[in-house]
Amino acid sequence: MGVIEILEVKKREDYKKSYEQCEDYKKSYEQCEKNHHDKFYNFEDISKLPLPSEPYQGMLRIQLLHMALLTAHIKVDGEKLRFGSGMVQRVRLARGSRCPMEKCRKEGKCHQWAIVTVSTVNHVVGTHEEAANTSVKLFYNKDSQKVRKKRRKIKTLKGCKVIHTDKDIGDFDWCAFDSVTHDITLARKLRGYIETLENLQKRVYDQIKDKRKEGRAMVVIVSHPHGGPKKVSVGRTVGDRETMKEVRDSQVWCRYRYDAVTCGASSGGPIFIAGQPVCGFGYWFGHPHNHAGTDGDNYSSVGVDHTL
Repeated sequence: MGVIEILEVKKREDYKKSYEQCEDYKKSYEQCEKNHHDKFYNFEDISKLPLPSEPYQGMLRIQLLHMALLTAHIKVDGEKLRFGSGMVQRVRLARGSRCPMEKCRKEGKCHQWAIVTVSTVNHVVGTHEEAANTSVKLFYNKDSQKVRKKRRKIKTLKGCKVIHTDKDIGDFDWCAFDSVTHDITLARKLRGYIETLENLQKRVYDQIKDKRKEGRAMVVIVSHPHGGPKKVSVGRTVGDRETMKEVRDSQVWCRYRYDAVTCGASSGGPIFIAGQPVCGFGYWFGHPHNHAGTDGDNYSSVGVDHTL
């Protein structure tokens, strides 16, 4: 095993230890040494995020709300439980084929189901076996004994298989896997959120691209730190965009560094970067960035940007 492979294994094991500590997220919060939890915003406080006082502020706030609605809590069962974050990228309704869920395969029934593609990072879900042992929890926005009725809105999807990964090109660490649901109403709702996000993403970018000053751009991350309810953090980019590889004539694989706060299990959470020339949404050559690095060296997974 070479030096790079050894470092990748160590990185993966370090993250596993972090996630394994998240089984009791409240205890994990108390034991966390980072001491910056007061810098996280709750999901319901998105309206209070310190956004630029610009005409596009309202659109940006709605865009961030939809990014948050599509942010997923990820739980991977195995020898030891671990947690992470992710984002719903694409939804497809399936007809005329059997659902891949084990129970459905055994019963041999044919019914309508939906494939929900979730992006995360490779050290959260990196293999077909891990994907098959993954639960994707949606709308886990708050946790309170007083809001049990609202907790009923939480939806859980069953992981299925890994469909894309960039592990073979270094520690770029991006991954997408498919999950399955029988809830067609949920699938259509998620589709609507994605369509709205795509539309706002383009409109906000058109407003920001000519106004963005060189230097530190605003960064917003949505994730499930310590495996608990959804949180939002705001920061700035650090240094220049790091180009990894040219994909096509006008596209590059790249990643960003930033100072927005994160904790264990934040990895995989989606990132908004003001003025980022994203390629698209929902497909390999247009995939967004997800949080990947550790606190103190916070960086994104590889993503695809247009070259300007």
